Amino acid sequence: LSIYRRFALSNRIGFQPELSFTQKGVDFSYSNYEPVVFRVKINYLELPVSFSFEYLQKDKILGRLYLGSYIAYRINSFKKVSFYNSSIKKTKLNSVKDLDYGAHAGVDFKFHVKDRFFLLDLRLFLGLNDIFKIPNEWTNLYFESHKTKMTGIHISFAYEF
Repeated sequence: LSIYRRFALSNRIGFQPELSFTQKGVDFSYSNYEPVVFRVKINYLELPVSFSFEYLQKDKILGRLYLGSYIAYRINSFKKVSFYNSSIKKTKLNSVKDLDYGAHAGVDFKFHVKDRFFLLDLRLFLGLNDIFKIPNEWTNLYFESHKTKMTGIHISFAYEF
């Protein structure tokens, strides 16, 4: 869920701040003695800021390239752990830092249909900080091996009014 406003700096170049609710996470599993599945979900209030370049200007379609950065504030975070032949346990995840930040690049296509606009947006996000807090009691071995940065693909379909 997002809201944004594009400000034209010239005929083809623009500046676009946004405000978004995003959910990021990961599913992974491992098997030591029995299979274990982890699901981590983190909800953020995110502020991406982009510069755009309109590379395609036709009658019914616009194409833009984006490059920018983002900062995100963690609203909450949860983990679900399921062991083989047992129920799923959902708990609050307290080891996630409150702020995430990074860079993003992407492309979008804006379609003009009658008097409405529809948008297809594809972006790649690259987190630049470690999102987890490292407990003081962990040794250097753990500290060096647990760097987790958010990286992902964002695909959205939108209606613009």
